Amino acid sequence: MATKMNAVLFDLDETILDRKVSLRDFTIWQARGMLRNSISDVEKFSDRFIELDKNGLVWKDVVYAQLIDEFQISDWSVPELLQTYELCFSGLCKAKYHVIEAIRTFAKEGFKLGLVSNGKSPFQKRNFNALGVSELFGAVVVSEAVGFRKPEKEIFELACVSLGVPSEKGCFCWR
Repeated sequence: MATKMNAVLFDLDETILDRKVSLRDFTIWQARGMLRNSISDVEKFSDRFIELDKNGLVWKDVVYAQLIDEFQISDWSVPELLQTYELCFSGLCKAKYHVIEAIRTFAKEGFKLGLVSNGKSPFQKRNFNALGVSELFGAVVVSEAVGFRKPEKEIFELACVSLGVPSEKGCFCWR
């Protein structure tokens, strides 16, 4: 007898959130705004930030320390730039094409929805909330907050427990 699936767990970065586009928009916004006195080549700054970020694997304090050195930024410190990133990135978050429609369809069909994301909390939660569908999700599990990271099974089990479904009745969606 087949098990009926009744829960869907989503990843955030590059599944719901178009992180590449959002990060490009943020770095350009930051270079043209607060860093306008230090950055003459906005595209070069953006490209270098994205390169140093390594798809989110390098936290931004390390990225900003390198950028301050390379671009000779003297008006801003690593903590100031990092705080701006942590608080303002969510304002430039964009969803992947058609994913919001898919999420709303799953919710209408009665599936329980959960988010499972590696990353820092509350940073990832702010980014998720900015996409406008968080009210449809019964569980939001961020690795830093729970001490497990994808692909460890425990992080998925925590999301299923939060949704009140056995793990064999859920599936995980990622890029």
